[in-house]
Amino acid sequence: MKKLLQKTTAVLVSAALAVTCALPAFAEQPTEGVTKDENVFLILNPDGSVSEQIVSDWLHSDTGFDAAADRSTLSGITNLKSDVLPAQDGENLTWTTEDNDIYYQGTTTQTPPVTVDITYTLDGRSITADALAGKSGHLVMRLALTNNEGQEMEIAGSRRKVYTPFFTVAAATLPTGSYTNIAAQHGTVQTDAKTQLVCFLAMPGMAETFGGLLPEALSGLEDYMLDELVIEADVKDCTPPAFMLAAATSMDQLTSELDVPDLSGQMSQLEDATAQLQSGAATLHEATGTLQSKMDEFAASYATFDTGLDNALSGAQQVQSGAQNLLDGAKSLDNGTQQLADGTQKLNSGAQQLAGRLNGTLVPALEGAAAQQAALQQQMDALADQLGHVQLPDVDALKKQLGAGVGQVFDGAAQGAAKAAAQSVGDAVKSGALQAADAAVAQAAPAAAQGVASKAAQDVSSALADALQPYVDSGKMTSDEMNAVIAEAAGAAQGAAAKVDAAGMVQGAVDKAVTGNVTVDADAAAGQIVAAMAPEKEAAVNQVTAALNGLDTAALKAMLLQFQQLSGDAQTMMGSVKSLTDALYNADAPSDQNTVVGAAGALAAGAQSAQDGAASLRDGAAQLTAGAAQLSNGASSLSAGLTQLSGASKTVRDAIGQFRTGAGSLNDGAAQLQDGLDTYASQAIGKLTELAGSADTSALQDVLKALETRAQSYTSYTGSADGVRANVKFVMKTAGLPEEETASSSDTEDSEAAPQDKTPDASFWDRVKNLFS
Repeated sequence: MKKLLQKTTAVLVSAALAVTCALPAFAEQPTEGVTKDENVFLILNPDGSVSEQIVSDWLHSDTGFDAAADRSTLSGITNLKSDVLPAQDGENLTWTTEDNDIYYQGTTTQTPPVTVDITYTLDGRSITADALAGKSGHLVMRLALTNNEGQEMEIAGSRRKVYTPFFTVAAATLPTGSYTNIAAQHGTVQTDAKTQLVCFLAMPGMAETFGGLLPEALSGLEDYMLDELVIEADVKDCTPPAFMLAAATSMDQLTSELDVPDLSGQMSQLEDATAQLQSGAATLHEATGTLQSKMDEFAASYATFDTGLDNALSGAQQVQSGAQNLLDGAKSLDNGTQQLADGTQKLNSGAQQLAGRLNGTLVPALEGAAAQQAALQQQMDALADQLGHVQLPDVDALKKQLGAGVGQVFDGAAQGAAKAAAQSVGDAVKSGALQAADAAVAQAAPAAAQGVASKAAQDVSSALADALQPYVDSGKMTSDEMNAVIAEAAGAAQGAAAKVDAAGMVQGAVDKAVTGNVTVDADAAAGQIVAAMAPEKEAAVNQVTAALNGLDTAALKAMLLQFQQLSGDAQTMMGSVKSLTDALYNADAPSDQNTVVGAAGALAAGAQSAQDGAASLRDGAAQLTAGAAQLSNGASSLSAGLTQLSGASKTVRDAIGQFRTGAGSLNDGAAQLQDGLDTYASQAIGKLTELAGSADTSALQDVLKALETRAQSYTSYTGSADGVRANVKFVMKTAGLPEEETASSSDTEDSEAAPQDKTPDASFWDRVKNLFS
């Protein structure tokens, strides 16, 4: 029984606890396409009733999901790993994504296939889990398991309820400080420093399914087909216990332990086989006689074969040596082509960079320089033309001409200014004389009006003399001019006496006398002024011509000559620049290989072709090396095989002699075998037939087949599409499991969606806890 428990526990750890997420061994499902791994997590109330069900599904496809069909009764479906959601039509889902894995989650309220009812009694009285806190006494905990997947079936002519097999692990964690003297029938108790763990392996519904069918040799299995688990302990200051359960279908271990053959049907086969053995023994006896007669002929033929095998071995060794030489040469060629490929790659890279830089930098610069060169050429031509018409003057002649010109300008300016000044002075004298005459006439006017001619003439003369004398004194008027004016004015005053307009007549006469007798010779005055300014004119001429004394026309002539030579050199340089740019780049034919740019482009194209050719050569050399390696390996294998075959052939040749000796012994043994089979047929078969008739195992066989069928069909809890390889596992725990032993349900769902990497030597309890961490 211990062996069965160990095997069944291993099955449960593999299937129910999802350590390897493997399917049952008997499942006949597709090996390709979509797989679905479903993990159902149930949060239980302390009495075992379901508080919440969370289901995590993992879909996998090596080729992704292109409108892949799925089926699920879940509510609130969410994708745990990406934003992809299915198209949903009722329970039918359609997934489309390039991912190979889809992890989604939802909730359900349907009834699980295995449920549990947990009850507590303290000192013989029923009590709830909540009321246990802090209590002391003798506590009995009962876990009643119910298999909800049963069906009435026809078994061996009678009706029997057959349940889908669910291997169930149940575990209770009991703190060491509160629980002592723990007893668990059919369970195991493990203890660490803080926690005691009680574990059970149960198969709910199987006791009813197999009721009355197990033979005496297997009746002990009923102790593990449990529907109720009982734990007893003494508690002090009790902490309510926490329970965990895991369930999954698996039939491979059960069917191997309950392998009950159909003895009645197989006995007829045994009888037929025995008859065939008897006939064969007779034939064998006859054949061994023939074998013995043929061994001499076989030995001679095999000697010829062995000699030919040695010749083949010698040829194979020569082929191996040649193949190795070919491989060494191919490797050398491969290394050389690799170096060539690396060199051509560097050449191509450098050529491409050179062409790129020339086209990206030099060509635009040359094109811009060509335009500037043309403009500069035009300017140089214009400047050379202008320099050809330049003539330098004679400095001495220039000084004379400049001095004469400055003298003429000075004389003209002085003459004009002096004449204008003299004219201005004369006009001022006349104006002052007229004003003085007018004042004198005003003094003589009363006498003229009274007709006293002599008095009028005398008054006019006296008044004019007083008025004009200052002008004579200042040199602005001569004495003759003054006397002439006085004489004419006095005569006019005497002749106008006693006339009606005597005053006007005298005034007119005086004005006429002043105008006629007071004159200014502006030209003469200007000539005098110009003559007086002769020293100033000479100083001005000297000052102007002095600026030409420092002018060295010889140096200027040399400079002009050098500039003309420079212009010629510039023309030569421009021609050289044109030759240089033409050698670098041909704007009309950019690909001209006679230019640097064109040649660089051709080099880049050639380097690319060289690199491509080197790569092709490298591939060919690699293929040759691989082929040579295969040939060498094949030749080595052939040589080694022939060596082994040759050695074995020698062994066979030696064994043939032994066979020749043993053939006679074989013939004698065949006769003894024939006699023994006759005795076995007459005695042993009869006894076996009698034993087979005493055991009726047809009902047990039918139940096992029904269990296998039901286990195969139960692959999903919330549904899966047709053709999908699916499996399902159930994990249950009561709420309030200690934090150090379990994580939240949300953590559990996410971690269980994908396979877990568990160490093979992990303890049973560690594997159970891995479901919740």
